[in-house]
Amino acid sequence: MNSHAIDEVVRIGPRVVPILITFMERKDLDFDAFCKYYSTCDQIFRAKSPKMKTVWYGGASTERVPGKGSRLVPKGGIDYAEFRKHVVDSIKWNYRLVSESKN
Repeated sequence: MNSHAIDEVVRIGPRVVPILITFMERKDLDFDAFCKYYSTCDQIFRAKSPKMKTVWYGGASTERVPGKGSRLVPKGGIDYAEFRKHVVDSIKWNYRLVSESKN
């Protein structure tokens, strides 16, 4: 996922990851925003280590939402809460690895 805003955050680097994690852990965060934060974290990690992988499964699709345009929605009948936990745990793990590699 690319956008000017995401590119700007990626340029800041790993120090923004804890802030993104805080938002990703919010129960009221919609899936569309969750995907954007995930993508931002993933791009930050890949900039530091191109082989680094961040958990993602189940996929997403685009759906038209009246008054909001196109939004990302989960697909594949996944347990959304469990999925979010796995993704955030993976981001926390990668952040730890990136942080430790600076030392």
